[in-house]
Amino acid sequence: MLKKHDTKFYAFRIFLFINVSMLFGFEYFHDNCMAVIGSDIAIDYGVDKNKIGVLSSVYFYIMAVMQLVSGCVSDVLDPTVYISIA
Repeated sequence: MLKKHDTKFYAFRIFLFINVSMLFGFEYFHDNCMAVIGSDIAIDYGVDKNKIGVLSSVYFYIMAVMQLVSGCVSDVLDPTVYISIA
């Protein structure tokens, strides 16, 4: 038999799992978004596809820098607090 405290704990774990899964899906969509609509953006804005490729690659550099920052923050904070804030 689960106590009330245990039920709240498991509900919070399920909430965190759903939250992290949705964030992963959102990030995965952004990773692949330019591959799908890059040619349409190049036509609409009248730029070369090479410039769209450079713009797409800048996203990964920014994401790499943010991984360093978020890694340091997750070392300082409790992971459950960090994920809840995200």
